[in-house]
Order: sequence, then C-alpha cells, then structure tokens
Amino acid sequence: MKRKEHRMQTRKRILIAVDGSRHSLDAVTYVARQCSASSLEARLLFILPTDPEEVFRQIPMNEEFMRQMKERYDQCLMESRKEAERFLEHCRDVLAGAGFSEDRVGLSLCRWKEGIARDIVSEASRGYDGVVVGRRGLGGVESVLLGSVSEKVLQRVHDAPVWSIGGDIRSSKMLLAVDSSDNARKAVQYAAPFLADSGAEVALCHVVRGFLPILGPSPFQPGEELEEQLLESVKQRVASMFESYRECLEKAGVEARRIVNICRIGSHSRAAEILKVAREEGYGTVIMGRRGISAVREFLMGRVTRKVLSDAEGLAVWIVS
Repeated sequence: MKRKEHRMQTRKRILIAVDGSRHSLDAVTYVARQCSASSLEARLLFILPTDPEEVFRQIPMNEEFMRQMKERYDQCLMESRKEAERFLEHCRDVLAGAGFSEDRVGLSLCRWKEGIARDIVSEASRGYDGVVVGRRGLGGVESVLLGSVSEKVLQRVHDAPVWSIGGDIRSSKMLLAVDSSDNARKAVQYAAPFLADSGAEVALCHVVRGFLPILGPSPFQPGEELEEQLLESVKQRVASMFESYRECLEKAGVEARRIVNICRIGSHSRAAEILKVAREEGYGTVIMGRRGISAVREFLMGRVTRKVLSDAEGLAVWIVS
C-alpha cells in the first residue's frame, strides 16, 4: 500500500526501456505498482529499427530490386512506428492508472543509432536515478529483442542503478541483500527513499557461507570450540552491520516496524540462499550492490550478483553501482 505523505526530498527520474513485448510491459506495470507517482518522473524509451540504407548499403543488388525492397522496408518501418506509438500510449495509460500525471511521463520514440543497448546506455547517462528493463523481449526476429540487450545494459550502465524485471511482480515486499561492503551500503542508501515512500515491508538479508576446512597435505578441522568462537564473532559483526543499515533506513523515513533482519549462516551458496529467502518469504524485489566485499575489482559485476540475476525469474532485481 502506497503512503500518501511525500517523503522524498527531490523527485526521482527513471528511464524505462520498452520494445513492445509483454516483458517490457511487465517492467512498466512494476513501476506503476511499486513506485509513488507523487515523487517520480518516468521516461519511456522505444528504439526503432535502423533505416533501410543501413540494411542494404553493403548488399550488392540491382536498382529495381533495391527500390522494391526499400518500398517494402519503408512500409514495415511505418507499421512498426505506429505499433510503437500505440504501445507507448498504452504504457503511459498504465502509469496514469497508478496516478502518474501526464506531465510526469515522457515518451521517446527513437531510431536505432549505434545499437539498441548502446542507445539505451547513452540515454541512461543523462541524469536518471534508475534504468528499468524487462529481462526478456518477445524472442522473435520481428521484435526489438530487449531480452538480448538487457544483459548488455546491466553491464554497461554505471551512471544509474538498473532494475531488471523478471515477470509480473505483484509482491511489494523488498529484500536488501547486504554485506559489509561499500557497494552494499550504497544500495541501502539508494533504496531507502524509495522504500520510505512506498511503505513496503523491508528485509535486510545477510548470508554467510559455511566454515570450510582449510585444505593442505591434511585437512584442517578448526574444532568445536573454535567454530563456536567464529560463529559468535560473526553474529556480533552481523548485528552491528544490521543496526547501521537500519539507522540508514529509518533516517530516510522507513518505519522500524517495517524492517526485519534475516541472517543465514552456513549456506553453501549465497546467491541461492538469497533467492530461496526471497521466494519462501514472498519478496518481489531483491536489491543489491553490483559488487560485494569479496568481488575482484576487475570484474564489472560480482559473482553473487551475477548468479542472483541469472536465476531470478519471477523477481525484480535492482543492481546498484
């Protein structure tokens, strides 16, 4: 249930990339359901196919055949533009139904310039607070294939967090997957105003992998006493970390009663455990940093983040740089 009071100090701007598919409509519907219309502006971006000259200029053919193909292609482009315009209007109606006024929903219908992903990335660099994409497109050659570019967008957009929407998300509950890294703190700070404004239930979730033996000429077993000490030390650090993040959320306006702490210790896979918690506890959105504390700096995205994204069907995932 959305809160009526205006908590965000500044209005947020998000970019929603659409391609006419059901999956991109799911992305629009997600924004309509999860975000407060009073504190958000949205721009819908639809990238049309390239001009016929770009398609045919490198293919040797006679002039008559070229003319016939260009006529057919022009007709196809005209029909595609009409379909895109209808789809954009439908998307605006979806947002309007959630309370978004017409002046807060912009429509952009653009020709393909450098490639679909690159064009989205280029637009995303213009001061947006979030970029929203469906996880898949139509999947046919006649579509823009947003699904084939969403991964590129996730990898290349660094000026704004990316929201990857994996279906018809109905739950408003949000799970913040955190560790003690700077990226996790940035994710909490980024999400806090949205969470305060939406009134959603929030979980701070931290997963600790099991204590594995150190392998060498003979396996090292820490022993029961040392394992208990390790476990107690972990619990103390996690409690301190949760308290710090709770303070950040409450300072942004998230009521304490809406925040729960979830700590899972001894898991085999952090990514699998995060997804398990989200699904078992009914969370619709997972929010996490692009890299965690253990991520190698050279990689654009952390290992846990990549695994969560790859298996998050039916969930929305926010990736915060």
